Amino acid sequence: MFTRGKFNRLTRNEYIPEIIIIISILIIIHVCNTYYEYTGNQYILIDKNDLKEVCQLYPSTLLGGKEEIIMSEHIEWSDNPNVQKGGIYSPNDCKSREDLAIIIPFRNREYHLKLLLKYLHPFLQRQKRSYQIFVVEQIGNITFNKGAIMNVAFQEALKIRSSFGCFIFHDVDLLPENDYNVYECDPKTPRHLSPAVDELRYVLMYNHLVGGVLALNKEQFIKVNGWSNLYWGWGVRKFFCFIFN
Repeated sequence: MFTRGKFNRLTRNEYIPEIIIIISILIIIHVCNTYYEYTGNQYILIDKNDLKEVCQLYPSTLLGGKEEIIMSEHIEWSDNPNVQKGGIYSPNDCKSREDLAIIIPFRNREYHLKLLLKYLHPFLQRQKRSYQIFVVEQIGNITFNKGAIMNVAFQEALKIRSSFGCFIFHDVDLLPENDYNVYECDPKTPRHLSPAVDELRYVLMYNHLVGGVLALNKEQFIKVNGWSNLYWGWGVRKFFCFIFN
């Protein structure tokens, strides 16, 4: 607590330089610990493909962070004219780099799903991605098991199209802000596509967190034996991928 005497001493002229220095240090610390979506998420992919007919890694159709996300209270289901039945899209002006399976685990989040699909389809189309979106929902009223339904979705997606080489597991309540955050797998390592989230000041909570949006190719998913089926319900534990089931 501050007493009147301490306050009076702090307001004397001789303490003003020290106060300014302390405030400046606090501001610098705050700025250093705060990022924004462009720098916080991954923009480190290098396009090693020099074939003209293949879609560019960063095509000219990208907007950067210029698209405004409007959080309207009332969102209706609407058709995207470029999307085929089943949530399928492929660019018609270049050869797609790979086939993406976008897997969205879902339960009682209709508003979030409407909002996500409204922005995700144009986002992926500007990136010239060839993709299909799978919304996977657990039936019944038993406790939610996010890992189990994502594992099932992986298997079912391959039955539908064996050419899927990249699987992106996408939380329904996360919207990508910048289309330079390319939704693509890295053959060397899984890619965490959402380490920077606005509610967390675009800072990763802890190093082992891989929740939100995660990209793995087929071999990587099989190598770690998928998501753990052991965790039931919501919570931080749902974010982990384990070698065992």
